[in-house]
Amino acid sequence: MKSFLFFHRRGGGGVSKMARRAFHPGFNESKKIALPLPPKGFECKYYKSVWGNEIQKRQMERNQNGYTTNDVIRTSHEIANFYEKRKQQTVFTPTSHNTPLRFALCSCRNVDYDLVDQLLRSLGDCLDDSGVFVNTEKNMSKALESLDFIHDLRQKKILESAFFGIFSNFADSIYIANNYLEVGDNYAVVANYPDMASQREVERSRVILFLLQNGKFPILLHDDVNFEGEANVKFLPAVSDGLQMAICYESSRSDYNAISDINIQLKKLNVRLIEPIYLEPKKDREEAFYHLDCILNFSTSGVIQNFEYVSEFYKKYRKNGVAIVANGGFEEEDLIILRRIFDKIHFVNTDEDPLIANMVINKNGIVGGKKINKDVLQKIRDHTEYIGIDHPSLGGGGAHKCCSNVLEQSKSITIDEWINRSKYFGVNTVITKEFVDVLKDHNSYLQAHELNEMFDSVEPKITCA
Repeated sequence: MKSFLFFHRRGGGGVSKMARRAFHPGFNESKKIALPLPPKGFECKYYKSVWGNEIQKRQMERNQNGYTTNDVIRTSHEIANFYEKRKQQTVFTPTSHNTPLRFALCSCRNVDYDLVDQLLRSLGDCLDDSGVFVNTEKNMSKALESLDFIHDLRQKKILESAFFGIFSNFADSIYIANNYLEVGDNYAVVANYPDMASQREVERSRVILFLLQNGKFPILLHDDVNFEGEANVKFLPAVSDGLQMAICYESSRSDYNAISDINIQLKKLNVRLIEPIYLEPKKDREEAFYHLDCILNFSTSGVIQNFEYVSEFYKKYRKNGVAIVANGGFEEEDLIILRRIFDKIHFVNTDEDPLIANMVINKNGIVGGKKINKDVLQKIRDHTEYIGIDHPSLGGGGAHKCCSNVLEQSKSITIDEWINRSKYFGVNTVITKEFVDVLKDHNSYLQAHELNEMFDSVEPKITCA
């Protein structure tokens, strides 16, 4: 049995007491809330659910299998307007829709580039002049049939999964919570998706370029580590023994080994290491609550509590903040931990809306779905204002929190600067020359097509039709 007093796993060894800024907890008002802004005028359709995502599987069984980008744009603007009126800054981020096939397939970190070259040659007549896959039934069939010559079962699995992400026109790229985890001042840990979830891995090149453009130094984990970004790590306002306390998660799409690998990289970069408090869903609910943000979201105080030892945190932490928890998702032992951390916990019923806990929570306002228990809604409104919006991204198994992240923008970093700094610090050793060439070509493509801009949500340069 876990207990709040004693349960913790060290995330990567000791660390010297040096001055490091504490990570901001959750979505607090000092950070911009990032919202997706896809290109307008496109319909996205899912043909296969991503491995480990039971909610998406259920949606597709009900023929809820797609969305229009105009509806997502409209929703992002509505959320941005809600927060801007309450002095909470937001920012729009581009998505991976319409990425050329080469950049998409070469984004899969464990793919064989020789196989990708063969596929590109055989599928040349399935691409438009920009190299973007033309999504017709004939072309989709040809793409899948082209995998028949591949005898390496792992490579075949990666590429088949990747193709279904491409067939959807990168529909999942609106779920930006999975893309990265901000750490330190100007660093971000990039997601590593499992082979069977390569529908998301096809976004990797675009995400890295986005981070560099906004002054975030991308941290790449080792190829055998699976990690899905901010969706599975939530920082608390506490530092113990020089370590940043965080709630982390184990489930169908969460690998607890990721924190150890993250800490190896952070130590080299002189960034504060993470001390995880692990939670997990009930044993039969792993795929229903495949990410932490499907079962728990919260807002806490921005005042950092400091403790000399990790054990002292478990004894003396002053609970604060508000948490939204999916009813019936956690075992009692994990609920005991949550009750010791949060001042108020509101349990929401997932029967009508399995994603009802998937909220953006901030002291300046909460954005969630409409099908929320009335008694819980009143309690939430005693804390802050709540806006109910049914997110239009049907078929992807995500909602508001999945479609958000945080971003602190800084001076852009060039690809060469990133490579040189990585060599200097001894990090990002998984970078290959081939992938650097892909990044540079992708960057040139984005610049040539004016697709590499960031959009300030106060004066958006793209509006919905």
